[in-house]
Amino acid sequence: MGENEDLLSESSTTTPDTGRTGGLLESRRKTKDYASVLKGFGGIDLNPDFKDPDFKPDATRPLRGGYIEFLGAVYVGGASIDPKTYLLKTRAGETTYRGGGQLRSQKTINEHLSSVRNRVNSSNWLQFHGSMETEANAKQLGKVEFLQRLNGDIKVYGLESLFSPHALDNRPKLITENIHDFTLKCVTDDHVFRARYSNECARGYDIFETSDFALSHALVQSYLSSQLYSDLQTAYTDISQFAYLPGQVLLMLALEHTNNLVTYDIDEARKSFEALKLISYPGENVGDLVKDVLKYLRIMDSGYCLPYNVQSTFLYKVNNTCCPNFNFQISLALQKVLEMEDSVGQHKSPLEIQRHSHYQTYNIWQLCEKVSTTYCQEVGHGRWIVERIPSAEGNLGSVSTQKNPNGKFCWDCGSFFHLCNSSHCPCFGTSDQGKHEFKSSRSAGGGGHDKTKPGPGASSEDKDKKERRPMAPWRLVHPKDENATCVEVI
Repeated sequence: MGENEDLLSESSTTTPDTGRTGGLLESRRKTKDYASVLKGFGGIDLNPDFKDPDFKPDATRPLRGGYIEFLGAVYVGGASIDPKTYLLKTRAGETTYRGGGQLRSQKTINEHLSSVRNRVNSSNWLQFHGSMETEANAKQLGKVEFLQRLNGDIKVYGLESLFSPHALDNRPKLITENIHDFTLKCVTDDHVFRARYSNECARGYDIFETSDFALSHALVQSYLSSQLYSDLQTAYTDISQFAYLPGQVLLMLALEHTNNLVTYDIDEARKSFEALKLISYPGENVGDLVKDVLKYLRIMDSGYCLPYNVQSTFLYKVNNTCCPNFNFQISLALQKVLEMEDSVGQHKSPLEIQRHSHYQTYNIWQLCEKVSTTYCQEVGHGRWIVERIPSAEGNLGSVSTQKNPNGKFCWDCGSFFHLCNSSHCPCFGTSDQGKHEFKSSRSAGGGGHDKTKPGPGASSEDKDKKERRPMAPWRLVHPKDENATCVEVI
């Protein structure tokens, strides 16, 4: 381990020529989670083809970029990294210049830094506070939205090479698009390795990439809340020169600190997937349900494998809609899926289901596409007609413990804890709403527990036997608010 210790101590000093940063996590040698950083480069191996003693860095041209003739300026990024050459993956004759954010000069670098740092002081700029998901209209970003917006800015500023470290499969990938293929260790190992071989090989940092450390750090910081960034500085005070870490390392530290890495994500995504219900989507919008299902499945798929019964779990969520033809199509698919899943069972490896002859047609990804296509067809032909909006499960009973004032009661169900047309009424949204079965049979202020009066579940014969009294003159005033109380005027 002595060689690696010398490497970390050597890279702890920063030089303007190479931009090497080091001392990364060097004082965490006794920490269980980070001790492995010092044991090597996590499987990163320098391809012998790039150990060229004649390699000469060019300070006027970036390795992963180009030159714009009519602008007279160099640019960086604009494409993904080729795992064989570690250069930009492009086709012959195709330019990778996309916009002004990729230009690199003293003026443009200062402009980019100023623009990114101004976001922190903006009250309208949404930031990531550490939550995987956020509520609707929340003034913060969830993890998915945070990574999506950061991914867009990475491409705008041409920072693909910095944010494409070696993943667990030893291939360079864009970290914001393949977050579950990375660990903190492999990202820090990649950074230490590239800093060690800066300007010495194609895989190492060039002078343009080391100059972008500050921009990448500021870009990630602009999406982190001030409280979260302050917590990171406190938690990682032993990291040498924390403020100069490149953006990809800061990103992984933020996700590690907020427990938003792979293991936590998979468990939370599984729970969220199982909790999805069609009743929660207005108008039985299957399209929105499928979008949420795919979001959670992509996270779950980053684990060992998906549950063997994930197909039937999904189909059971959409097999009781308002459209008979849609239900019939789902039932046919469900029959095949159950046959396939029953051949595997819960006592065999979940991977066994992939060998079934029906798997290519009825795997979860194909089913999501089939369900979404069938739903769009039914809607397009005007066959998706929701007769009523289903009541949420929480509305099936009274949630209030306080009785109505002056002995008022619901005319539809007789409850003393809400009024008619209330969403808490069990008759709300059903054919019994508005019948006012209890209006004439119960006097105001009493009779709620009178056993001589038939209740909501009484038979038609019992209701006929009840004593009827003439109704007082009244009229029904329809207010603008559908949940407002019906007013009786005598």
